[in-house]
Amino acid sequence: MFRHLLAITVIAAVTQIALADSPTPPIAPVTTVEEDISETNSTQKITWDRLADVGSSALAKVNATVRADLVESACGASEEPDRSYDYDATAKVIELNDKYIAYTVTSSSYCGGAHPNYGTYHLTFDAKTGEKLDLGKEVPLQNYDGDNVDWDARDKYQQELAEIMLREAKASNSTAIKDTECYEDLSDAEVVEQIKSFWPSISGLAPGNKVMTSTSPPHVATPCQFDLPVPLEAVEKFLAPDSKIKELLK
Repeated sequence: MFRHLLAITVIAAVTQIALADSPTPPIAPVTTVEEDISETNSTQKITWDRLADVGSSALAKVNATVRADLVESACGASEEPDRSYDYDATAKVIELNDKYIAYTVTSSSYCGGAHPNYGTYHLTFDAKTGEKLDLGKEVPLQNYDGDNVDWDARDKYQQELAEIMLREAKASNSTAIKDTECYEDLSDAEVVEQIKSFWPSISGLAPGNKVMTSTSPPHVATPCQFDLPVPLEAVEKFLAPDSKIKELLK
C-alpha cells in the first residue's frame, strides 16, 4: 500500500458518450484525473480517464481495473537510498461505445537497474460487463505460458502478422510505419523482418470497429514502436473460435 496519496486532481471533462445497460443509454462523461502516488525516495504519477459510472457496475469495474493496472506497474518505494525512482503513466480513452471501451496506456519509469523503461500498451473492456479482454485467450498464439507455447507456430504467426501490418498500412495510407525511424530506406521484405523482430501482436481494439495491432520493441529500440488499427477480417483467422473480439465487432 502506498504510504501517502499526495493529490488527486480532476483536470477536465473530456467527452460524453452514450453507454448501455438500459433501454435508454445513460450518458457517461469522461474525466481526466491526475494522482500523485509517490513513495519514499520516488516521484510517481498516474493520469487516467475516469468514466462516470452513472449507476453502471460495468463502468465502475472498468474504472477500478484501469487505475489498478497503472498502480500495479508503479515502482513503489526506492530500495536504493542514493537513487530515486520515477514513474509516470497515462491511460487515455481512445474508444467508448455501447460494445467496447479501449484505452492506450503510455508509461515511462526508472525503478532501478541500468536503464529507464518506456512503453505503450492497450486495455480493452466489454462495455456491458466491464470485463477486460484476455488477449491470451482471444489470440491463442499469444499465450505466454512457457510450458504450452508452440514456438514454431508462434514464429509463423508473427511472420504472417508482420506481413498483414505492412499490407494494411499501405491499403489505409497509414503513416504509422513510415513515421518511425527504424524502417527508413528498407524494402518491403526488410520492413516485415524488422516488424517481426519487435514482437508484433494483436493488442486490443481500436476506434472505428477495428482491431489494434502493435509492435513491442525492447527499450533500446523504443522509437520502433507503432500501433496500427486493422479490419477484423485481416486478423480474424488468428482469433479463438469463441473470441470476444468477434462478438464485439460484429
